[in-house]
Amino acid sequence: ACCIEVLDLSSCMIGDAGAEELAMALEASPGCVRHINLSNNDISDEGAIAIGRALVSSMSKGSDEGNVDTSKRGCLESIDLSGNKHIADKGVQELAEGLKCGGAKSISLRSCSIRAEGAVALGKAIKEIALSPDRKSGGAQTIQIDISGNQLGLAIAAKKQKGFSAKAASASASSAISFIGKRIKTGLKDYAGIDVAEMIGVESIADTAESDDEVEASAPNLMEKEKISSRCGIKSFADTIMADFPTLEEVKDENELPCLNCIVGLRLSSADQGGIDALAALLLRTRNSKQNMNMSIDVTMNADITEKIVDELMNPQKTMSDDLKNCAQRHERVLEILRTARERATEAAAKAADYARDDELFTSPWEEDSYDEKDIDSGDEYGYDLNGNYDRYEYDGYDDFDY
Repeated sequence: ACCIEVLDLSSCMIGDAGAEELAMALEASPGCVRHINLSNNDISDEGAIAIGRALVSSMSKGSDEGNVDTSKRGCLESIDLSGNKHIADKGVQELAEGLKCGGAKSISLRSCSIRAEGAVALGKAIKEIALSPDRKSGGAQTIQIDISGNQLGLAIAAKKQKGFSAKAASASASSAISFIGKRIKTGLKDYAGIDVAEMIGVESIADTAESDDEVEASAPNLMEKEKISSRCGIKSFADTIMADFPTLEEVKDENELPCLNCIVGLRLSSADQGGIDALAALLLRTRNSKQNMNMSIDVTMNADITEKIVDELMNPQKTMSDDLKNCAQRHERVLEILRTARERATEAAAKAADYARDDELFTSPWEEDSYDEKDIDSGDEYGYDLNGNYDRYEYDGYDDFDY
């Protein structure tokens, strides 16, 4: 069957409808295309979910037909969904399933709206590929995930200045001219006694802002800062891969696995020190295992990260420096503290449950019994007669009074 090498539909605004149509084609004709570019197409989670499910389905269909070669089972070399701002965690979770089953070798999701849950899904996909029994029979492979430009870390990031816009430039110029004109008009009137507005017969000169403060507020603030989500997506990503990851001592199989190269893009991701510590621990953990896994992590264009650390994370073959080892050890200590806290919380919950069961076994009869007014038939039967004088006090066991 004919295979399209590159299908470039970038910036065509195909939206979710176009993405769903493409997903149907991928599912119906596995292996019909090798590289797909769908960047900047106003695709949301809905379209991403359709594509992710199509990747899974195409691999299953090819397998059912007896194709062992992944290139004949619908495997994409790469798919680019960058710049689709409405693709968030739900869409990424389905795309991660496509990556995990081998439906795509490279997924680019730059400048989308991915947060911690999406990062966790991608981390799970990488870990399952690394620990898959199928690696023994296959050759070396490379998987690539680029999630740069997503606010995954907890650093306070400066907003990027937007590209040139004629409309924005015109508005800024108008505000500036208005501000200058207002100053000139005020100065001429105050110091020379010349009312410019009266001379030219208008009430005002481009008074588009009511105050100087409003004019200044309308100017672009290039250093505006914002606080990112409270959960660090970078740490979640790294911790997900490391969870239950076997160490050298735990692996009994002496046969070396084929190399797995994993390339991760985390540029402009608001990476903070905690995130860097987690990535360093991930790098050290993968080196100290027999999974034969090389992690290359690109954290360039993140503030307050030294060039040395950036270089070491990007080049896994380099000897790990003491600085990066300290970062890794710091994160391992944090993980140990959290692990201990969870164990204590579990023990406390178990004890609380035991106490609750003991309380249910012992119940006071005074708490269960209730006083029923219908047991008293009339005022002359108990205690007082109809004239208000004490008469008698009678009861027949528990029939008249409930205790």
